[in-house]
Amino acid sequence: DVRTHWDLTYFMINHFCTLCQAIELFLAAPQNADVAWHKLEPLDWEILQDLEFILEAPFLAQHGMSGEQSPLLGGALPTFETFMTQW
Repeated sequence: DVRTHWDLTYFMINHFCTLCQAIELFLAAPQNADVAWHKLEPLDWEILQDLEFILEAPFLAQHGMSGEQSPLLGGALPTFETFMTQW
């Protein structure tokens, strides 16, 4: 049984997509030919961007609620409503 923290998954995908160009350049360099097989296809990048988009709404809701020691109902309801309309 492995516990997966989806917010960490969001961070990982977000950073990976942000570094897309650097990753592509790194894997294309001749001195990195031994790891070039890790290069992602364009469809793989699209899937990662879709996953990033899907996980963004729950991340923002969780992030907004975790900033306070005891979230109040006045902040929880708008956050939940925003989450439900975006997701």
